[in-house]
Amino acid sequence: MATLFRGFVCARPSSLQQTIFGLSRQHKALQFKLKVRSSIVKRFFAAKTRPAAHHPDKVFSKAVKPTLDPRKSTSQGYTSIANVLATRPSPTLLYQASAPILHVTICFIVGSFCITYSIYHVYFDCLYPPEGLNKWIPQLWGGICGVMAGLGMLFTFRAFGFVRTITAIPSPAKSSPRALHLQIEGFRILPLVPRKILSVPHTNIVLSSHLFTPELKLTPAQLIESQRRELRQRQRDRSRILTLPFRQANYWLWRGFMVMKKMLTLDGLVLVQVQNKNGVWKLDTNAAWMLDDGRILDRLVKRRFE
Repeated sequence: MATLFRGFVCARPSSLQQTIFGLSRQHKALQFKLKVRSSIVKRFFAAKTRPAAHHPDKVFSKAVKPTLDPRKSTSQGYTSIANVLATRPSPTLLYQASAPILHVTICFIVGSFCITYSIYHVYFDCLYPPEGLNKWIPQLWGGICGVMAGLGMLFTFRAFGFVRTITAIPSPAKSSPRALHLQIEGFRILPLVPRKILSVPHTNIVLSSHLFTPELKLTPAQLIESQRRELRQRQRDRSRILTLPFRQANYWLWRGFMVMKKMLTLDGLVLVQVQNKNGVWKLDTNAAWMLDDGRILDRLVKRRFE
């Protein structure tokens, strides 16, 4: 037992010495690596700076001397968007809108109602009025029917002219200078009437207003409040299933009146007029995709009051 204890006591200093020796070796190896890396870094920077020290004239040999003559200037000038699109090998889509089915339907319904109303009252109240009426009543009905007929024609004609796509068409590569044309394609409103396609230079197109409108960014508190409001509305709709048809009918009726207001006042529509061409095209900015949110088209075409 004593021999075992003596052997254990004698073995502990040897293991401790081995551990200290191993740590010292690792420390020396780390110091050697650091010295090697520092020497490599010094040599790298010395190689970078040595040519400048021995040959200081070569450092500024490639520098371009400033000049005031624009013909000798090496800086490239500003390239407009029209030149960039004109030199592209393929056409570029600038605008694409969804089909205005609701707008066209509302316009035809309101237009046909107004025209039918005017024809009915002109026949029964103006041409063949009932007996015993005063003379000014048919004249009053004639004025009312004229206003209703004009309103019906206005809604009917505003169903046409919606733009489907606007594409930038570059000129052939052989032509010099290369010009840019914009191809405007309309929607097919009637089944047997082909789509109207017009290709004109971009300088001949005039817009009524800018297409790009900066979006209002909501604060985090406003965004959370809007999400909570939508969640409460969704839960309310799920809990009241019996009144769902009436709420849907109320929504579509309200949307129909909003479309009527939009087509009457042209709110949310940008009018497009082509010089030396009859007719006005319409761009629906609320239901369309535009390249760079409309900034490209704003740079290519002119505004009415510019």
